[in-house]
Amino acid sequence: MILTPAKGVIHYTKFRMGHIRVFSSPRLWKVSKTPRNIGLTSEPHIFFLTKHQEFQKMFSTMRKKPDSTKTVASITKAAEILKKISDGVDRITDLSTKLQLSTSTVHRLLKSLETTALVSQDPVTRRYYLGPLILSLGSKPIIAHQHLIISAFDGMRHLRDLTCETVVLHVRIGLERICLEELQSFENIRYTVNKGNIAPLYVGSAGRILLSELQDNELESILRCLRLESVGPNTILDKKVLLKELEKVRKQGYATSFGERIPGGASIAVPIKKYICPVALTILGPDNRFTIEKMMEYLPVLKKSATSISNKLTNAPGQ
Repeated sequence: MILTPAKGVIHYTKFRMGHIRVFSSPRLWKVSKTPRNIGLTSEPHIFFLTKHQEFQKMFSTMRKKPDSTKTVASITKAAEILKKISDGVDRITDLSTKLQLSTSTVHRLLKSLETTALVSQDPVTRRYYLGPLILSLGSKPIIAHQHLIISAFDGMRHLRDLTCETVVLHVRIGLERICLEELQSFENIRYTVNKGNIAPLYVGSAGRILLSELQDNELESILRCLRLESVGPNTILDKKVLLKELEKVRKQGYATSFGERIPGGASIAVPIKKYICPVALTILGPDNRFTIEKMMEYLPVLKKSATSISNKLTNAPGQ
């Protein structure tokens, strides 16, 4: 049989083991069949195939590429499944109902997520839970909160350049607070925290902001566990005094601190709302330069920056 197809036309040649798609070319192709072999020849090159698998391998590069749109859709569905599992929807049938997907689709996606350790299944109850990979990522705060850091960076830089003081971003980790990001002052004399630094939750303006953002029952539980110890010359060591300070912070929407953690240090902090956990945005400087008058001068722009960051977090995909 002699085939002389026009360029750009697709022909299908049927063999016993399936359909093989053969893309046409301006060359003259000769397809021959013997009792034991399938041969394909084209001058000046000759291809002689003895196995069906070799024929498939030869044309593997001609197969249609996967649809990227379908891949993106699958990733989106998988993300929605993870969200629902984190909300306590942990059975295939419930996930199928909530997401309006077929049970077979949900099952297929769950198996893929389970293979990558993003979810795990209880062999007894058959319920699904967030997997060890997610828990591992979540145990590294700076990595887990990268979205927050990126959203806050421009606002922090604006504050640093405007005030010429150090600007810091904190979140709560148990009974402590951790510095996720810090943009240091360019002044020769400056106060810093250092990225990744951990401090007691009850110390400083950032700590009081984080505590003030908690629900009353959660705040009571944390205060019962806290043991107030001196960190700096002005650390609050009385829980009743601390509670009064937290009530004040909730009413006025900001917290100030002088020498609680570092002698000669002064800071003012406000909350960043609409995130998965309480966040404190803080300006820190030496008390002889960063006075209470300076703090009040910069308070409006500090609150405005916190609101802008909150809006970025709210408008982000998946929020």
